[in-house]
Amino acid sequence: NVITAGLNAAVGRHLTVAMSSGDDVRANGIFNSSLWASALVGLLMCVLGLPLLTHIAHWIDVPAGWEGDAGWLFFLTVGGLAVTTLGTPFQSVVYSRNRFDLQNLGNILGLVARVVVVVVLFQLTVPKLWHVGASVLCAALATIAVVMVASRRLAPALRPRLDGFSWPVVKELGGTGGWVFISQIGTLLLINIDLLVANKVVGAAAGGQYALVLQWSMLLRNFALVVSGVFGPTILTLHAQGKLDEMIDYARASVRHLGLVM
Repeated sequence: NVITAGLNAAVGRHLTVAMSSGDDVRANGIFNSSLWASALVGLLMCVLGLPLLTHIAHWIDVPAGWEGDAGWLFFLTVGGLAVTTLGTPFQSVVYSRNRFDLQNLGNILGLVARVVVVVVLFQLTVPKLWHVGASVLCAALATIAVVMVASRRLAPALRPRLDGFSWPVVKELGGTGGWVFISQIGTLLLINIDLLVANKVVGAAAGGQYALVLQWSMLLRNFALVVSGVFGPTILTLHAQGKLDEMIDYARASVRHLGLVM
């Protein structure tokens, strides 16, 4: 998730500026470079997630007899994150066009797919912990399918091409995404380290109860992220068009409105 956030920030910013300025050549370079880089990162995530299948109990407290299911749960979840990472360039196209309706349509279908997969697996077989991980993977596939179709229609000039990959562009994206990556690690430690501490100190059962209590604060935090994300494309578009005074006024109004809503 930290890696995905870094890629989204870097690709979304550069791709929005390129498309707003009408530079299709640069937009294609950013799109294809980020696509193949995301594929490589997703593959790396799956490879690094393999130890979770057999060694998950070394990192968190898992009840006896549940080690296998817990390992598959985490590995399938990593697979879902890898699919989400692969969809970063397509998400950025929808983001750059300010089509949050289509982006949220994909998210909604992903949530529906997650619930349907869990219900169907629970009905057809004995309920297992890894069924939840399978639902996460299916939800990611459903979301990326919607976003890929939407991005194809919103920007038909952007097409996946292996020869469009460019290391200089990847390095440029990494310059922005690297700092976001560091910021996300700090945020992760700030807001989620308590779950790991609770699991290791008081056990899996009490840690699970504590996680339920945190849902309200997570809901508020995610709501703030969704609302603030709506203002991003317009700010980047105004910056690309050189309308700095309008951008500053819009950013100030955005901060005030977000503060009032929260």
